[in-house]
Amino acid sequence: MFEFQESVHESELKLPQRFGAFPRWPEDGTDWIHPDDVQLVEGLIPSRRIFERHRLNGDNEYSKVCYGELSIRIRPVLWLEVKTDGYLIGDRVEIRSRMGAKKPDIASIQEMFWDRKRAMVEYRLSVRDQEQSSSYYFGDFQPAFQLGEPLSPRQADLLAKSRLM
Repeated sequence: MFEFQESVHESELKLPQRFGAFPRWPEDGTDWIHPDDVQLVEGLIPSRRIFERHRLNGDNEYSKVCYGELSIRIRPVLWLEVKTDGYLIGDRVEIRSRMGAKKPDIASIQEMFWDRKRAMVEYRLSVRDQEQSSSYYFGDFQPAFQLGEPLSPRQADLLAKSRLM
């Protein structure tokens, strides 16, 4: 005889990361935004910025969307879901020279935008706290890690993808 475990709670499930942009303001006024977060949303949406969406444990009404350190709570609303390269705001990267076209340096990802024409993520980087004026795309940089620190599974995946370029 088989024994069945009790059902797994939804909060215990590992939900896939979802990323997307809000290129238009939803037609629902501000009812889709948690009342405490309405001011945070102004100026961020609508835009091409790519947000990461998380489900809040135990909250069936709101999800959390993050843009770097900033997070806001929203109800389900139409957005443009996009596929990212695995990088996140704050990740350290090494800019590739591309045969001298770009100056190689260590940078951090400051912003992520959806480029509709190319159907890919456009990155804005900063080098030594100076935001770069040009845009970067996957392949223009590779992950940069601290020596002696173990790689997380996500970092190992980024490193493997970068070696294919």
